[in-house]
Amino acid sequence: MMFEQKIQEHYDHLTPGFRKLADFITTNTLDAAFLTATELARRVKVDPATVIRFAQELGYNGYRELSKEIKDYVRAQVTANYRNAAAANTEEELLRALFQASQENQQKLLATELPKLAEALRLLVHAPRVWITGTFLMHEYVQFLAKAFNVAGKPAQAFHPGMTETAGALVQMQPGEVLLIVSVGVAGLDAGYAAHLAREKGLHTICVTDSSIILPARESELTITIPTDVHTGIPGYNVGPLLMQIFWEAMVNQRAEESAAIFEQLHAYQGEIIHLRAHTAEYDVAAPHDFLHHHLPKLPED
Repeated sequence: MMFEQKIQEHYDHLTPGFRKLADFITTNTLDAAFLTATELARRVKVDPATVIRFAQELGYNGYRELSKEIKDYVRAQVTANYRNAAAANTEEELLRALFQASQENQQKLLATELPKLAEALRLLVHAPRVWITGTFLMHEYVQFLAKAFNVAGKPAQAFHPGMTETAGALVQMQPGEVLLIVSVGVAGLDAGYAAHLAREKGLHTICVTDSSIILPARESELTITIPTDVHTGIPGYNVGPLLMQIFWEAMVNQRAEESAAIFEQLHAYQGEIIHLRAHTAEYDVAAPHDFLHHHLPKLPED
């Protein structure tokens, strides 16, 4: 019997401390596979002896035996993903497998993190300003989210999680604002420092990540763990950008009247700009070209 089945059978009779361990292992199995008993205890905030007793409660000799079973399970899952990719004989089959994996990840996210997503949305909606930073490939996505929030009337600013930009952002942060960190695929140390220092300033901190044990997750007030399983054997990033889009759409919905007024003004100004373009004199249209022509250095003729 696998560890998941054993946890399910014993769950109703577990102590609160044991339930915390059971919840962590079943929802963060990949992370749990690489943690020692001491590391797992620190992550879940229980005594290391509780981890050992938990394993024995499930019928194992100790945590080492339970850990080996978790590692074997994770290894089998990764191998299965590679087999699925190799089994795709056509581009259509590969794309179908990837779409299915994406849908499965979205369902996992809804099943495990919906209450946290709702709390994150509440914090974002009521924050006077939102600060957003993203690590690695997520940096461009958080820039999009900051611009989208601003379009919807929510003051937001994105910054790169490096030392200089983080320090500059921290200077401007105010208590009651929200720092949203999106860290997928990397450890994100500087983002973790940003969360730590922002919390000290009285900000609410939210971390969207694929690993609940990295520093930004541990330092944040609220951590949303997104699944990244795909059929190629490497982590998938598609749920992260999708979540950014969902946050924006939910923000617009929660601020419907204000957002509608802003979009109405936006469209009105676009109409005015189109009108001005249509009635701009030829000289003004050509002026930028003439300016560059007269001020750029001339290339030598052959």
